Amino acid sequence: MTRGARRPLVSALLAAISLLGGLTATASYGAKTGGPQPFGLQCHATEGVRYCPGDVNHRVATFDGVPLDVNVVLPPGGRDNGYPLVVELHGWAGAKLGLDDDAGGFNEQRGGQYAFLPTPRALAAAGMAVLTYSSRGFGNSCGTPASRTDAACAEGWTHLADVRYEAHDTQYLAGLLADSGLVDPQRIGVIGSSYGGLQALELSTLGDHTVTPGGGVVPWRSPKRHLPMHLASVTALDTASSLVDALVPNGRWRDDSAGRSASEVDPVGVPKLSWNTGLYGAGQAAGYIAPPGIDPSGDLTTSFLRLAVGDPSADPVAVDSLNETAQWHEAAGLDVRDASPPPTLLVYGWTDSLFPVDQALRWVYRERSAHPTAVIGQMYTDIGHPPSPNKPADRRRVAARVVAWHEHYLVGRSSAPVVHGVEAWLHNCSSRTTSSGPIHAPSWPALHPRSTTLSGPGGVVVGDAGDLASGRATDPVAGDKICAEERPPLAAGTVVDSWPVKRALTLLGAPTVKLSLHVTDAEAQAPYVTGPAVGTQIDARLWDVAPGGTARLLTRLVYRPRISGPQKFQLHPIGYRVAAGHRLALELRGSDAPYARPSNEPFTINVGKLRLSLPVR
Repeated sequence: MTRGARRPLVSALLAAISLLGGLTATASYGAKTGGPQPFGLQCHATEGVRYCPGDVNHRVATFDGVPLDVNVVLPPGGRDNGYPLVVELHGWAGAKLGLDDDAGGFNEQRGGQYAFLPTPRALAAAGMAVLTYSSRGFGNSCGTPASRTDAACAEGWTHLADVRYEAHDTQYLAGLLADSGLVDPQRIGVIGSSYGGLQALELSTLGDHTVTPGGGVVPWRSPKRHLPMHLASVTALDTASSLVDALVPNGRWRDDSAGRSASEVDPVGVPKLSWNTGLYGAGQAAGYIAPPGIDPSGDLTTSFLRLAVGDPSADPVAVDSLNETAQWHEAAGLDVRDASPPPTLLVYGWTDSLFPVDQALRWVYRERSAHPTAVIGQMYTDIGHPPSPNKPADRRRVAARVVAWHEHYLVGRSSAPVVHGVEAWLHNCSSRTTSSGPIHAPSWPALHPRSTTLSGPGGVVVGDAGDLASGRATDPVAGDKICAEERPPLAAGTVVDSWPVKRALTLLGAPTVKLSLHVTDAEAQAPYVTGPAVGTQIDARLWDVAPGGTARLLTRLVYRPRISGPQKFQLHPIGYRVAAGHRLALELRGSDAPYARPSNEPFTINVGKLRLSLPVR
C-alpha cells in the first residue's frame, strides 16, 4: 500500500476479519472406501489420504454438551488403529481447516500470503491422523447463526482460549478418538496458529493435565475408557503466551533476569487500539460473543468497552477483566509446575505487531526456569500478523519445519531434521528479497554475543503530542505498514536522538533503553511527571534512516513509566541488518495513535540522558 492509500474504519474491520479468520475449504474426493468412521463420519480416499469431513448435522458433543464441527484426515491405509494424532487449530474468527487449507488463522484461498501451516493432507501423508475442528463460538460450532438452532448452542459462545473450555475441548476430542482405538493415547500432538496457538501453548504448559470448568487440575484421561493421555509434541506459531501483554501492554517485561518477573497487570497497560477494535469487530462479525454481564469468563464486550474508555485504567472493572484473562486465557498464567512441557517448537515473526517475539521469549524463560531440560525449539523469521511480509520462501520453510518436528517427536521418525536451540532468519522489507540466514545459536542470549551502546541527551515528552500522520501510516491494521518509507519524526514534544552507522550492524535481539526522569537544579520544585501518574505513557519507536532522509520503522514499544527515577525497558526484538551510512533514530513520544490508545489526560515527562543498547550479532 502506498503512503497515500487510506482505509476507513469499516474497511479496516473487514481486513481484520479476513486476516484473522479461517476459510473452510471445500475439497473434492473420490469414492468411499472401507475402514474407520471417526466420530461416525464417512471417510473417502482422495489423492493418497482419507478425508472424513464433518458438517453441522454431524457434530460432536464436547465435555459440557456444546456441539463441535470436526474434520478428520487419515493416512492412506495399512491399519486402522493406533495412529499418532495431531490436532490442528485455527485462528480467531476462523473455522476448521479443510483438507488442503494452509492458512491457519487467515481467511483466504489456500496458498495465499498468510499460508504457512502444513495442510492436513501433508500431515496425514507423513503418517499422522489429523483432527481439525471449529473452536466453540466459531464456524458451525455455534458460531454461525444457522448452527445455533440447536439448544445445546445456547451457551456455546467463545471463551477466548480459556483453558477450562477451549483447551479442554481439544483434550476431550482427542480422548474420544483414543477411546475408539483409532489413535494412540500416548502420541498426541497439537499445532496452532494465532488464536489456535494460544491454545497450543496452554496445552504445552499443562502437559498431561486437564483444567476442569471449576478450575481444578486433574490428570488428562480419555472420557470413556479413562486412558492416560500424553501430549508428545506441540508447535505454536505467531501467538501470545501473555494475552494481557499482547493486547494491553505495560512494557515492563524484559529478557534479563530482573525483567522476567515483571507483572503484566500492574500497572495496567495501554490498549492496542487498532488491534483491539479489529479483533472485537471480527469476533462479532464471524462468531458468537457472550451477551454482556452473563458470563465473566467470556464477557468480551464488557472488557472491550472498558478498555476503549481508556485512562485512568486501574478500576475494578478493568483490573478484574485483566486478572481473569491472565489466570485462564494464557499460558503465562498457568501454574502447573510439575508439568514438564512436551517437545515444543515456537515460530514467530520479527515484525508481527500483534504477537511480537518477546511473547515467545517469556514462555521459553518461564518453562526453562522450571524445567531446564525441556526440549524447546525457536524459529524467528518473516511470518505472522501484519505487517509481517510472509514471503513465499519463509512460508514454505516454516511449513517444512513444522511437519519435521511432529514427524520426529510424534511419529518417531528420528531421521526427520528438527530445529535445535534457536534458528533465526533476518527481516528485510522487500517482498522480492529472501530473508538472510539461517543463524543458529544454542539459546536466545547466544544469538547476540555483544552489544553496542549509544547515548543521547533526552528531552521533553508531551502527552498530547505526536505526529498523527506518522502514527496512522505505521499502524498495522489501517496504515501503510512497518516498512513504509517516512520522513523522520519531528513533532514538538517528542524526543528524537539519532546516531550514524559507520559500519553495517546486524541487530539480533531486543534494543534496551535506559533513562531517568529528572529535573534540573533550576527546576528543583518541578515534578518528574505532570499529569495523572496512571495515565502517562512513553511510546518508543526505532527507525532506520537512509542517507536521503527517508526512514523505516524497525520496532516499537508502549511503556508505562514509573513516576520518577531510573527507567529501563526493551523494544520488541528485531533481526535486521542496518547498512553503513544510515542512521538509527530513537523516538520517544506521548502518543502512538491509532496503534496505541492515547491518554485521556495531558501530561509532560522530562527525560534525562538516555542510553540505547543494541544487541549485535
